[in-house]
Amino acid sequence: MKFTLKTKAYSLIELILALALSSILILCLSSIFNIGQLSLSKSFLERKSGEENSFVLDYIKDEISKAKYYYKTDADSSIVIVKDAVNNISTKGKYEHICYINYNKNIYRITFQASTLHKINVNNSSCDGKNKLAEGVCLKSNLDGNLLTLEIRDEKKTLIKKEIALRCIEVQE
Repeated sequence: MKFTLKTKAYSLIELILALALSSILILCLSSIFNIGQLSLSKSFLERKSGEENSFVLDYIKDEISKAKYYYKTDADSSIVIVKDAVNNISTKGKYEHICYINYNKNIYRITFQASTLHKINVNNSSCDGKNKLAEGVCLKSNLDGNLLTLEIRDEKKTLIKKEIALRCIEVQE
């Protein structure tokens, strides 16, 4: 008598269906992980831009606290702060005028040097220094008495706002 061992085998259709179901399951899991990674990278970029905006406002606040004089610009409601130029011996007795402007959705710090204390037309003057502080945002300032309100905005909303008390003297002319 011959004993044959009956082994159960899978048909070709069963193998194809198993491979299809396992590939669908793997694709679902990988898309879930990909969505999680995208949301983490988006929240990281938002947090990074928030930190940069906070740094810009703190930087401006520190410069305003070191300023001796200020005046309003004619073009918009922004202000120019003035402090003593202390870079080297040749700038002794000169004043450094610092202005923050918006250009192409970027915030720039522009400096001018003058030997006398007077208002400078920021739009028509050639600057001594120009530095980009932030990208993709604009700075809005509002002066109410001695209280300066600074806002960093994007196209839709205010991202961060800070109020600064001015403890410097206004240049009259």
